[in-house]
Amino acid sequence: MRMLLLFNLLLLSAVFAIHGYDDLAKTETPAQINEISDNIINKQVILLIDVSGSLTKESQKLAAQYAGRIANALPDDSQLLIYTTEKNPAQQAIVNVKKSIPLKPSEKRAFDAQWQSTINRIKGTVTASCQKQQSTSCILDGLKSVRTGIAGASKAKNTYLLVISDMLECCELGCPKTAKDFVKLKEILRKSDLGDFNLADKIPQDHVMVCYINQNAKPENAAMIGSPQFLDFWKEVFIRLGYRRMPEPVTLIESFIDMIK
Repeated sequence: MRMLLLFNLLLLSAVFAIHGYDDLAKTETPAQINEISDNIINKQVILLIDVSGSLTKESQKLAAQYAGRIANALPDDSQLLIYTTEKNPAQQAIVNVKKSIPLKPSEKRAFDAQWQSTINRIKGTVTASCQKQQSTSCILDGLKSVRTGIAGASKAKNTYLLVISDMLECCELGCPKTAKDFVKLKEILRKSDLGDFNLADKIPQDHVMVCYINQNAKPENAAMIGSPQFLDFWKEVFIRLGYRRMPEPVTLIESFIDMIK
């Protein structure tokens, strides 16, 4: 009898080993489920910030303030990437943070304090970059970096781009001194490789904005900004990036903040 009982126990163990553990192995753990849901974030917000010497101190301060305000308005389950106009078409983002608000009220209070610290660091990072006073203003290189960076960034349901700049390109194509110089710059642009960096297939037209920051600009710079030649050049830039037109420039960021919420 004992031998028969022992045989039955061994048989049940063998059956469970074959079937029971197999079923448990197929069950997704909480960690696995989270990993799957994190593959695609809700919103990706990208800023391209001018850090050139053509910006006044007032404009530099405004750029840092804008970065902080946008970080503060960032919705849950989103990512903020900030690029600059340094002379490098494959630069890394100077800011790359994700915001994921916890559900528990106790954890949320701690998160809010931590996120405020993150906002302060973002503003400090942008300020430090602006204070370098780059001799060049490579906005086109910045746009190329944005396009390259998106390819390696987290996948997002919606991606947005805000260019914060006086839009006075001064890089490999040349450095305009008058509005007429943008005509020559446009001819050189047509021979460049900008068309290889199609942004429109990653960020839709209505998710792109340009915000002018040219507070107390030099008279010669102010005269170029908004001139027909200036606007014609930037229209060509955005067409080569795959868009129908240049986004309508703004001087405040409220409409962009409303867009990303």
